[in-house]
Amino acid sequence: MQFPALRSHWPLTILMGASSLLNLFLPLILVRILPVEQVGLYKIFFLYAATAPWLLLSSGFGNGIYFWIGQNTTRKQSLSATWSYQLIWSTCVLLITGLLAPFIANLKFFAIDNSTFFMLGLSIAATISASFFEEYKIASGDIHKAAKYSAFWEALKTIGLASAALYFRSFDSIIAAYTLIICCKFVISNFLVLKNKFAAFSLKNNTQAKAVLKYALPSSGAAALAVVLGYCDQFILGYYLSASAFAIYSLGCLSIPPLLIFEQSVNKVMLPALTESFARNSRDAWKVVRTAMIDLGMWLIPAALGLFFFAGPITRMLFTDKYPETESFLRIYCFYYLAFVVPYDAWARAQGSSQWIFRTTAMFAVLSLLGTLLGVHLAGAYGALILFLASQFSIRIYSLFQMRKKLQWSLRQLIPFVVLSRSVFFSFLLGAITSYGISFFSNEKLGLVIMGLTFWLCYVLICVPWALRHERLEAQSKNVLLLTQYLNIGGLERMILNLSHELKIHGQWNPSVFVYDEITGSETLDAVFKEIQITRVSKGRGFAWKLPFQIARHCRQQYIHQIHAHDLGALIYAVLAKWASFGKLRIIYTQHSFVHLKKGFKYSVYENFFSKRADVLTVVSASLKEGYVQKGFKPTKVLLIENGIPFPRPLQNTEQKKQLKNELLRSYVQAADQKFWVLYLARLHPGKGQTEALDIWEKLLPKLREKCLLVIVGAETFPDYKNLLIDKIAQASNKQSIVLAGSTLQPEKWLQASDLLLSASTEEGLPLSPLEALSISIPVFLSDIPGHRIFSKYAEYFSLNDSAAAANKLSELIQKGLNQDIHVEKPGDILQRFTVERMAQEYARIYAEKSFTKAVL
Repeated sequence: MQFPALRSHWPLTILMGASSLLNLFLPLILVRILPVEQVGLYKIFFLYAATAPWLLLSSGFGNGIYFWIGQNTTRKQSLSATWSYQLIWSTCVLLITGLLAPFIANLKFFAIDNSTFFMLGLSIAATISASFFEEYKIASGDIHKAAKYSAFWEALKTIGLASAALYFRSFDSIIAAYTLIICCKFVISNFLVLKNKFAAFSLKNNTQAKAVLKYALPSSGAAALAVVLGYCDQFILGYYLSASAFAIYSLGCLSIPPLLIFEQSVNKVMLPALTESFARNSRDAWKVVRTAMIDLGMWLIPAALGLFFFAGPITRMLFTDKYPETESFLRIYCFYYLAFVVPYDAWARAQGSSQWIFRTTAMFAVLSLLGTLLGVHLAGAYGALILFLASQFSIRIYSLFQMRKKLQWSLRQLIPFVVLSRSVFFSFLLGAITSYGISFFSNEKLGLVIMGLTFWLCYVLICVPWALRHERLEAQSKNVLLLTQYLNIGGLERMILNLSHELKIHGQWNPSVFVYDEITGSETLDAVFKEIQITRVSKGRGFAWKLPFQIARHCRQQYIHQIHAHDLGALIYAVLAKWASFGKLRIIYTQHSFVHLKKGFKYSVYENFFSKRADVLTVVSASLKEGYVQKGFKPTKVLLIENGIPFPRPLQNTEQKKQLKNELLRSYVQAADQKFWVLYLARLHPGKGQTEALDIWEKLLPKLREKCLLVIVGAETFPDYKNLLIDKIAQASNKQSIVLAGSTLQPEKWLQASDLLLSASTEEGLPLSPLEALSISIPVFLSDIPGHRIFSKYAEYFSLNDSAAAANKLSELIQKGLNQDIHVEKPGDILQRFTVERMAQEYARIYAEKSFTKAVL
């Protein structure tokens, strides 16, 4: 099952949220240096500045960018028309401002003077088209650059306003600084649009001009009504209350920019994915909305309940004791953030259903307006706030039922009930405990900081993985990521290749491969993966701190919920990616060999620690399982899944074998077809036994070596190991009898051309080469280690501690081969046991399991 790619909103949320967090400090400065009345004027000015672009019907053009960016054939003309309309709207707003400014002081509704009104109009005009550049970048997927650009201007605005407030200590200086910064953004943003040719001013000959206007006006109207819906309490109370009383109310209704930006970021990233999903008539479009609700709920719920329990200490720390009523307002207003968990109009925007958005918003805007007026009449500011919040939840409940009706999405599909209920339960419990803990501190501010950090730390480490556990099980996709350090020629990599192809053939699972390192100059298996998607990143030398986040982001974008990690390095990055995704990923770890433990004690520590963090631990041989049991792992927690391979076909006759020998080694050795080939097929890595094999080869009788070739085939996976082998070969007595052939994409050809397979490996899990050799009746001569004991019926063994005895035994086997006196029994039981079909079926069963081991997060 394929899912639409969903880009991560976190770069946008983190960068913009961090910069906008500075906005929280501005009111803290103002309440300490300005009179209460001027604080109220500041709040009124920015209420108008924030809402006027929407009230003036300009927002539909910006929203349309996310819709038009997905229309491949008309994208350029649509975006150009959008930008042109924004510039025209800005010009009209500026002209109207100039006409009304001389008369504004006579209008009771505005509590500002003529000059302030002119600066308000100028900043609104600049805002309308200043955002085109960043909105275009977000919609087109360049989220990192958009986030940096937006964060820069947000930070500049906040720092500029704070500096003006501290230096001039006047309301007028703050407004002037704000206007200047917005105008600068207008100039630079539009310059970048023209420079990068994102759009051009064109309406007259633009075939999309009418379509853009038709889409934008209803959307803009809906946005204007949404402003009424979302700000009617402040508009009404700004009129009924004095400036000082309004300051107390608006400070109590604490606006937290990072939370608002987080909600906007999730929706901005969700909308293109939802639009694409609808365009493809995907039946799984509901999963995009559900994922967004999970993201929103997991962070907005604890934020809202945290504000509820910590309202008193927060308001006293922020606004001093001069504003005691702000605590009561905040305890009510905090629930406003819970309404954002439901992205009520995203589905309609993604379908271009602006009429539905307009009608629905108009209906609830009227209800909100009437309800707020009724609340003011019955209970003043408190009544207005309560009925205002009721309207916010009502429109979202209505939207959920409309989605169910029009799109036939069930509420159980759409709403992550388990995740949200767990988050509510844990946040409420944790908020009650930590807020009570503040009373034990003599300094309330210190108590707030410590208990607040405790609240979030416990929530992130305990609640988030617990809450997402059910979602991970319920929404598990059929995509699985095979994670490996290299994709060069080797047994581990060939196992990944075989498993991927077999999973793809049966179609139950959709495998993809993620490779995070490469060996320069070494051939890779990429070309033979065919329809299997391969993603490569280059981590560089040493540990890569960014890699876990890259893996987590890749899994999120591709709707991958399971990582199948191969070898210890891949496991470490997979576990860290799981932590980075707050437990959303399931880790299956397959251990192929313990050869890495010989590199140092720290690798044993890593193995013990990270293996216990995998959800499922599998090994490829009984000896590896026994190794884990000796380390203290329960036998039931270590699953044995032996590797399977597609066995090569034997050649039909001796002549074919001679031709193949010449084809493979003509450039290395004259008359290669006349030699007896001893093949060493393994990656070039310490512990794989090439140096030991050369020591054995050196002890063969010279006359016998002249009749033979030791052919070493494999890719280098350890720095400078190949050079070590080259130096050792150069010092050999008969170096002409040794060929270092390099890596290959066709190991079966080398096996078919060979007469005997040699392996002097010091550590193996389940080696593939002896399996393949025995399947085509080639004799095998193996080091006597646990990993090779599986072939005891069919192989000859030697001790690694006695190279002379090994050489004598090898001499006997070669002599028998030269005399054509070797009989190899075809291992029928092994061939049935180690099929690739059986291996793929066993891993598919593990992928499909709904039970998870209790992996420590």
